[in-house]
Amino acid sequence: MIVAGLLEAQLVHCRTGSGTLPVHLLRYDLAHFHVAAFAQAGVAYPPAMDRCVPKRQAEYLFGRLAARRALADNGWPDAQVGTGPQREPLWPPGALGAITHTDVWAAATVVRAGHLRGVGIDVEGALRPDAIASTEHCAMQPHELAVLRGQATMPYPLALAAAFSAKETIYKALFPAVGRYFGFEAVRIDALDVAQGELHFTAMETLCPDWRAGHRDCVHVALLDPHTVMTSFAW
Repeated sequence: MIVAGLLEAQLVHCRTGSGTLPVHLLRYDLAHFHVAAFAQAGVAYPPAMDRCVPKRQAEYLFGRLAARRALADNGWPDAQVGTGPQREPLWPPGALGAITHTDVWAAATVVRAGHLRGVGIDVEGALRPDAIASTEHCAMQPHELAVLRGQATMPYPLALAAAFSAKETIYKALFPAVGRYFGFEAVRIDALDVAQGELHFTAMETLCPDWRAGHRDCVHVALLDPHTVMTSFAW
């Protein structure tokens, strides 16, 4: 399949505390993307895309392409992934999944619903200097910033990106059970173990009957390249 802008596609397996997640990972080049890629990839083109810049169109296209490949692996070869009222992906009945994208990477994972309540993945690049202060303010508490600054293994802009990514991943994994928006303060980052690829956290709010305040767990962290992290979580 030739898709304008697609450079590389691979299937990787990301660790979680509940086993590994199969993740379809795509690398793309925005400079070579064209809206014709939707038809080439067999991804439905939402009318709202007419109002979007090419960067947003490419993110949507490659995220949905990764999702279609993940769905096909699980027995949904022709499924399309819509968008819900809170911008959440709408998966076929019986599927649990998550999508993530940057301006270089897109990825998706899908599993059949069963013993898992939710899955989450997220990819983030190291934060630019002009984005650090706003991310610290909107997504982190002072204790969490001290944790990230206190480790010397990972550069701080990448460690901050990993913590932000972990909270995004947790949100995606919990949303099917919670069914509503909740903020970054709902979980607290307690430790970042770069050697083990683990970011430990504590739930600060009871969000649903199966997710109580005080619950402790960890998100797994992996490097896609020296400046990009991928986080994964399942429960």
